[in-house]
Amino acid sequence: MTKGWTRRTVLAGAAAVGSTIIVKPTHAAEYKFSQYHNQADTGPLHRNLTAMWAAIAAETQGRVETTVYAENNKLPGGDADALKLLIAGEIPFFTLMGGIIGTVVPVAEAQQLPFAFKSAAEAHKVIDGELGKYIGDEMALKGMHLFPVAGFDNGMRQVASIPRPIVTPEDLAGMKIRVPPGQMMLDTFGAFGAEPVTTSANKIYDALKTGKVDAQEIPWRSSRVSSSTNW
Repeated sequence: MTKGWTRRTVLAGAAAVGSTIIVKPTHAAEYKFSQYHNQADTGPLHRNLTAMWAAIAAETQGRVETTVYAENNKLPGGDADALKLLIAGEIPFFTLMGGIIGTVVPVAEAQQLPFAFKSAAEAHKVIDGELGKYIGDEMALKGMHLFPVAGFDNGMRQVASIPRPIVTPEDLAGMKIRVPPGQMMLDTFGAFGAEPVTTSANKIYDALKTGKVDAQEIPWRSSRVSSSTNW
């Protein structure tokens, strides 16, 4: 029974039991799944996903067994490759951001409309409401089924730059900045005078190191870059 659940209560429960669940299956696993995501295995997303699937294994007495793959199991194309596998039915579970879903389901890009949400709590309320349901309905038409609860977030999005601090929008003029897939981000940073470059998350560090881009736009907690001068 899921009535009354929100992503906050589900995540709080996963965090509380994540380090103590011990699964002693009474049956061999009848269902074996894989779960992909694009972050490191040391991050909170990986820990929470692992805790969630451990809880499911416990509740099903070991009948459901899921392996969580950090960094999309090192797929060369990162999120783009994982999304193709998801749609093709080759992987059953994939945790990803709205902009990437938006390459297939345009309305999902509404989740990353700049300055739309004042806080993470406000964003969660909206996505748990009618907008989230609408996005889920549109995803279903493309063969993807959105979990009605248990969504995760990376935190509010940030800009990090190498050549100079970003204090005002004018500071972005002429700067090559990495943005995730999706027309919303391309249009936004293009309007600021920047040169947006789409790069999958697994290639951000190399793009910055080689000078392909001067900056990145990404949630702070999911960033793999340690040489930024401004957050």
